[in-house]
Amino acid sequence: FMEAADESKRQGGKPVTLSASSSAEGIFAVAACEVDLAMINPASVLSVALHGKGIFKRPMPVRALAVIPSWDAFVFAVRPETGLTRFEDIAARKPKLRILMHPTPDHCLHHMFDDVAAATGFARDDIERWGGEVQKRGSVPWPQTETCKALLHGDVDAIFDEAASSWVPQALDAGIRILTLAEATVQSLEAIGYRRAVLPRSAYPKLTADVLSLDF
Repeated sequence: FMEAADESKRQGGKPVTLSASSSAEGIFAVAACEVDLAMINPASVLSVALHGKGIFKRPMPVRALAVIPSWDAFVFAVRPETGLTRFEDIAARKPKLRILMHPTPDHCLHHMFDDVAAATGFARDDIERWGGEVQKRGSVPWPQTETCKALLHGDVDAIFDEAASSWVPQALDAGIRILTLAEATVQSLEAIGYRRAVLPRSAYPKLTADVLSLDF
């Protein structure tokens, strides 16, 4: 992309303005003609934008030129003493959960979490109302990080994050549970633009079954 932008400039063409982030900022910037091209993560958020759902109040006039393939899934990891086995249990049981999420305030993970929560009958504010909290701090929970240790040591009850292959095996070894989404929940999220993903037991033998989630 950068080479194409430089070549356009050298040939006297219109300068190309680029944006890259893990937030929806690039989508809004392209729609407003503030930039010409944006790289976003995850790609499925662009589909949500096209549908005008979630944080997008109307269909966004944007299109995908290419996708860089990268398998990942949104992981909902909880300590076993929470008693949770499915994401839908959160709305049903209203537990007091201390959740760690990505420290970047406008990271797409936060919008995805809000959409998943809405699809299962609760909102982020309900977590606090039930006595818990969602903390935006730390890092991606690679095994050596304080973020991962906080979950393993019981300083928090849950981590909802990406980069599954980097930390889920170690979490499972420590007895952490990975919450699955119900088929009906995933279908409702697919209807607004998200894509399903599966954490297969064949790749993660300590799972009791395949885990259904969202592509990241």
